Amino acid sequence: LTIMSAKLAKVRQQVDSLLLEEKFYEAQQLYRSLSARYCSRKNFDAATMLLFEGTMKLLEHNQVNAAKELSLLLIESFGKAKLVPTDEHIGKLLKISGAFSCKKDLNVTDNSEENDAAQESFLKRAIAWSVTASGIVGGSDELQLELARALHRRKDYARAHQNYLRSNCPTEHTKHLIEWSEHGFKGETELFVARCVMEYIVLENLASANTVFTGYCSHYNNVPSFQSSPLIHFVEFLLLTVERDAAPLFEILKQKYTVSIRRDPAFSRYLDKIGQIYFNVKAPSGFMDIFSQGLFGSS
Repeated sequence: LTIMSAKLAKVRQQVDSLLLEEKFYEAQQLYRSLSARYCSRKNFDAATMLLFEGTMKLLEHNQVNAAKELSLLLIESFGKAKLVPTDEHIGKLLKISGAFSCKKDLNVTDNSEENDAAQESFLKRAIAWSVTASGIVGGSDELQLELARALHRRKDYARAHQNYLRSNCPTEHTKHLIEWSEHGFKGETELFVARCVMEYIVLENLASANTVFTGYCSHYNNVPSFQSSPLIHFVEFLLLTVERDAAPLFEILKQKYTVSIRRDPAFSRYLDKIGQIYFNVKAPSGFMDIFSQGLFGSS
């Protein structure tokens, strides 16, 4: 352990010298070669430590692309080491994500697009690792939330919404949904919450579905056209119906609110899936492929 510490200390000195001389490519290559050597020897602790440190140091010097390459190697090493998403590992990934979005040198040319792209690539890969390592469909909700927030800041509402669905943060998701709706057509305000609630129901997350519905409706409480909307009434009844074994009521609701359901082609697909999950109603053939590409397409 002492020898290993001495070697790592020497590497850090070499890297610091290279960075002072602005030899960023050489510094990155040193990190790459040494981490690869440690991985080949199954010394994943040393490899991941070097890759994490290298990513952070390069970002301190605004070397975004070089840092991105090391950050992706870090995630790859997590996989090789068969690490699971612990608080420690997720914490490191969140620190890197934060560093991508934090500009260190105000004198450099604005590179926010480069940072945004790198951060997104990094977080997508991190989420994919967390899915595989945990066996949980959505992976780490913290990483999902981090990507949702990054996309929201860029006003990429539709894609942020997909990650919020997996973030286990319905209160913040509600705020996102309200802001998104304010950029839409006035006559479609209720469509935003209807879609979201149905998606949460399909995910079998009724708690979040109810939180979002309640918060969103409260925001638009003083808008008569919203409160009197048949679609809002339908969603309210739908939430009550899926919480009990009420298949006949579910079919009656679909018939009574046919006009509202037709306002968005996705509603019928969501309702087919809801019928399958909650009431053992057989979904149309080929439904799952269409559905998975819609709601659960890759982030």
